[in-house]
Amino acid sequence: MAAVSGAAGLKPALAAVDRGAAVALANKECLVCAGDFFMQRALKAGACILPADSEHNALFQALSSGNREELVRVIITEPGYRTRKVILVTTLLDSKKYPPAALAQLYRRRWDMELSLRHLKTTLQMEHLSCKTPENVQRELHMHLLTHNLVRRLMFEAARKANVPLSRISFAGALSAARRTGEAMLQARNQTQRNQLIEELYRVLAKDLVPERPGRWEPRALKRRPKPYPRLTCHRSRFREISHRNRYWTNGPSKRKGQNMCVLIEGHSDAVPKR
Repeated sequence: MAAVSGAAGLKPALAAVDRGAAVALANKECLVCAGDFFMQRALKAGACILPADSEHNALFQALSSGNREELVRVIITEPGYRTRKVILVTTLLDSKKYPPAALAQLYRRRWDMELSLRHLKTTLQMEHLSCKTPENVQRELHMHLLTHNLVRRLMFEAARKANVPLSRISFAGALSAARRTGEAMLQARNQTQRNQLIEELYRVLAKDLVPERPGRWEPRALKRRPKPYPRLTCHRSRFREISHRNRYWTNGPSKRKGQNMCVLIEGHSDAVPKR
């Protein structure tokens, strides 16, 4: 089983292939880094490559039928994309009803799902769960999903009433507006005022549209800056925090890397980071 992430997993996978073993690929790095070279070595040694990754396994099952009409070749000509040629596997074989250009455009929209995941993880802060028991974690997950669906429902209604694209409505803006509207609805005296607040919410969401940026791509870079705090290398009850964070490091974290260990002060039972 080749499951080491990154290019570091290529060397042990090649060693297993040279022995003629059956290698189950659970990562993409072996094929991304050296696809042709890796498969030629496997063919020469008589090794069997088994796709254990979900995407590779789905592609393997789709190609097992031997019908080459399932393949759609997409050529990307827009600047900013590293991949220039993409091969899609589909069961929509009617080229008149499902033209290849429409399938390619549908494939280009697949990253909208990544935005939905980002809304769940970042906007709704689901990347850090606070519950400790499995039952409470499941409840917390359900609560995040329910909130996401409710906000998406508001966005859909606003887009339908104003006849605007759903992708142009901001999820973060819809969440913030829904919170303010909910607080105002608690102060409403009757159902008529509540209905007016809901209609006003739809108008606000449809009016505040995000810019249309077709073909937008994001650079692969870290957005979060590392914190200047040291690592917790002893028990919390023994670790004494320094009041000002700039005093954690004398010459910066990069120059004092690995020296943030806990030491005991003579005559004191607490531990502080060694400077």
